[in-house]
Amino acid sequence: MKQFAKAVNLGFSMVACIGLGTYLGLYLDQVFQVKPICLIIGIFMGFLSALLYLFKMVWK
Repeated sequence: MKQFAKAVNLGFSMVACIGLGTYLGLYLDQVFQVKPICLIIGIFMGFLSALLYLFKMVWK
């Protein structure tokens, strides 16, 4: 059961990281009027933070 809870936590955390990066990128695109640039950077940064969290949880 503990392994299942870890897996669910990891999944939700990864989705949250990528989703937050995407949302922040969309918001900054609207503020600065540079349509795809901030979105791409936000998705990339969200993906990187999700990978860092994954590595942190795996090697913990």
